[in-house]
This record gives sequence, C-alpha cells and structure tokens, in this order.
Amino acid sequence: MINLFYQTHPDIPNSIPEKYRTNELKHKAGGVADRYLENMLEQVDIPYKIFTPETWNGEDCWYIVQIAWIDQATIYHNFFEHIDESVLDKIKNQDCPIKLLISFPTEGFSLQMPRFMEIIDFCIKDMNIPIDQVKFVFGDLNIKNNYKWFTSKNGGKGWDKNLQTYGMNSFELNYYHECELMYWKGGGRMALTPAQISKQLISEEEFAKTVNVKKPKKYLFRNANPRTHRIYFAAELERNEVLDDGIVSFVNRYFTPEVYQGMFSTFRPRDARQSEHYAKIFLAKTPIIHDMDDSTIGDGLNQRFLIKEHYLDTYFSLIMETTFEDAEPENVVFITEKLYQPMLNYHPFMIAGSPGLLKQLREDGYATFPELFDESYDSIPAKSTRTQILLDQTIAWCKNYNFFIEKEQIYNSSAIRDKLVHNRNHFINCDKRKKWQDLVDWIMKK
Repeated sequence: MINLFYQTHPDIPNSIPEKYRTNELKHKAGGVADRYLENMLEQVDIPYKIFTPETWNGEDCWYIVQIAWIDQATIYHNFFEHIDESVLDKIKNQDCPIKLLISFPTEGFSLQMPRFMEIIDFCIKDMNIPIDQVKFVFGDLNIKNNYKWFTSKNGGKGWDKNLQTYGMNSFELNYYHECELMYWKGGGRMALTPAQISKQLISEEEFAKTVNVKKPKKYLFRNANPRTHRIYFAAELERNEVLDDGIVSFVNRYFTPEVYQGMFSTFRPRDARQSEHYAKIFLAKTPIIHDMDDSTIGDGLNQRFLIKEHYLDTYFSLIMETTFEDAEPENVVFITEKLYQPMLNYHPFMIAGSPGLLKQLREDGYATFPELFDESYDSIPAKSTRTQILLDQTIAWCKNYNFFIEKEQIYNSSAIRDKLVHNRNHFINCDKRKKWQDLVDWIMKK
C-alpha cells in the first residue's frame, strides 16, 4: 500500500500551473505525467490511497511529482514553483508525514544532463526542504552508485549526498500493458483487429515452420530518434557495405540530423573523417520508413507497432538502446521496450546499450545468446570497444560465409529455439508485481 497526496484533485497532476488545473487543460502543462504510477500499480494489483487537503487524515503520504519531460518540468514550468504554499509548508515540516516523491522511471540518462539535477538540488536547498523529506525514482537502474560518485570528491558535484534514490525498470510492465491493450484484451480504443495483430505478431504455428528456412536478410536495425550512436552504427554499416544485408529503418523522429566535424570522437573511429563521410551518405537516404513516419509515430501506440515479416526475414535484431555511453565513471543502466519487442517475435538480439544490460536480463529470467554472438561487450566500459565488437559481429554475419553457415546451424538448433520460446513466454507470464512492490516498500519505508 502506498499513500499519495494531491494538492488539487486526484485527476489533476501535482505541480502544474494553476491556470492548467482542469481536466480540459491539464495536458497543456506538459512537464508532468498524469497518474502514471497509479496506472502501473493497478496493472499488478498493488493498492494505493489518494489524499487531498480535504481528505488527508494525518497518515504518512507522498506528494508525488511524475516527470514526463525534463525541460518543461524543471525550467519552463518548474514543478517546485507550483507546489502550493500550504502543501510546501507541510513538506518542509519534518514533523509532518507528507513528503516529496519525485518520480521519473520512464527515462534513464546521464546525471550530467545539463540543468536537470542542478535544478532539483538547487530548489530543494533554496526552498529549505529537508533532504530526508525527499525521494527520487529514476529509470537508471544504477542511479544509486552513479549519484554516489557524482557527490563524491572525484565527482565534484555539490549535490546533497543524502538524497535517497531508486532505480526502476518501468518498461517491462509498461510495454506488457501496452501489448495487452493492443493484442490480448481487446475492446479498448487501442485494441487491434485480428487481421492487424496477424501482421505484427508471429504465431506459434508460424514460428514452428521457420526451422531451417533461409532468410533473405541477416539483421533487423530499427531506429526512430536519430541519436548519435545510431547514426554512427549506420555509417559503419554503410562503410562496410552491409546495409543491404539488413532490414533498416531510420525515421528521423523529432529532427533531421546533420553531420558535423568531431561528432563521432567518443567512438574513437579508425578514420573520423571517413565515418563522417559515410554518415552523410547514409543520412541522405533517410528517412527510411517501413510503417510510421515522423508525423504518425507518436500517435497512440504507433511507436510500438511491429511488422512480423521483419522478424521472419532476419536472423537477429541489432538493438539501439536509448543510452549508449562510456561506462566509467558513470554507468547508466536503462532498459526500454526495445529489449522486449524482439522477444515477442522469437528473435535473438545484440544490444548497443550500457554494460550490464545482458546481465540484468539474465537476472530477470530472460535468456541471451552467447552461442550466436560474442557477448563480451556487455562487460566492457569503453563504448568504442563495445561498438567495434557489435559491428564486427554484424559484419561477420553478413560477409563471412563460413562464420554465417556455422551460426545459421546454431540458430536452427533446438537449444536456440527453446530460448526464443522461453523469452516470449517469460515476458508474457513473469511476475511483474515484485519489482513494483519492492518500489512501493522502498518509498513507504521510513
């Protein structure tokens, strides 16, 4: 059980400007999410109670701010500024059991992100909120260690060392719930028709027929937001003439990228100018669209749509996670739906993400594929080395005939096929309640 406190009404997010505090206008505030935690708790049957100033009975409870967009929540509409004075007085009073919960499990990026932690830390101090009255939930599973480093002597940040932090994987449940809405429950506005579902998901019967079937392409490489690491991978695949061996999408969501000198310096390429040259060649072909373009991908659950032929026609997914950086001194471990999507369609995968993602998946009960790929990249801090291993593996699948024949035989083995079935079933059936109960227990712990 968790107790939440809303200063206006349970249907109106906390800490939005007063002019937006109606059901009709609340979404214009932009910076904070509407009942995200409550919706997730409902999916796993974890009870919660909501109080307002009129109904609060003195119980321990949390004034919850659910961040959706960084700049809107911390700059344009700073959420601290829009805590009502009477509520803020209660939060500042250490004898009062109303505390501040900053919840942002849907993002996990470096704490060096400009302004983000600086503004949070400054406002806590400037408003004289006792640090033991605040807890912070973030999508980086390693936030406790990362925050500790930044507040150490070597880290050099002046943030309060005593801020309590918690790393939460919200996407396993979040994406499962989205799958329920689209594929399994039916009846709602997000529900797809049987015909639409059959275009997205491989059935058990279809999977059973894929043994020893030659696939026209080697890998699946899906990209929406053109982050720098995704451009670099695409440039190197272009340089090595293996783009046509994959099914590639590159939507250029949010913006059309441009190549500039030095943009790949942290990847330590063998020839930076050549990497930039091939990036320009690749980007000239974009956007590369198979289903949703930049104008439609954000509607409803469009960005979650799959095309089952992409999985039937390739051997593995080369996943471009959201975060891909050097892991020393800070290692951001952030898991999104991108890791679970291949599982739904019986697909092995490599991940361009933080070190430890494969380890975390295994700890969560999923199988990875060291028989098919060199998974040593999962323990290497330097992103340049991780990048090269992932590229070398992908290129070998495409250009090294003997290597490919060996891996194809393993791919068709019962051991791999059993793993693919396991991953799909585990994603659908695993206990998703425990992660959220652990979070609630941590929040409510005094």
